Amino acid sequence: MTDEIKEEIKEKLKLLFLELHPKGITEFTIEYDGSGDDFNDMWVVNNIKLDEDTYQICQDIVWKIIDECDVSFCDDGGGGTILFDLKNLRIEYNSYYNERVRHHTTIDEINLIEN
Repeated sequence: MTDEIKEEIKEKLKLLFLELHPKGITEFTIEYDGSGDDFNDMWVVNNIKLDEDTYQICQDIVWKIIDECDVSFCDDGGGGTILFDLKNLRIEYNSYYNERVRHHTTIDEINLIEN
């Protein structure tokens, strides 16, 4: 991740701090997922209600992280979690992708009587 992207995320994290810390929210986790080349949805895990502007700030951060990390929504999809630690002004993220695994079986025949 470039220093420029990190700075953009830090600025947005400061906005989240100013909005949520006075409400007693010091950390929360967002999960996101997608499939078939597209981002599907994101949601807050900790039962915290975010207003529209705060949700948008979080979504902007999620998009920056998606663009910069190895998440692939191709085929079966992928996703991740992002911990927003407002107490220490840091973000911890973990991404994953679902891998399609195929199991091949061999079909053959056995003849008991030779021709």
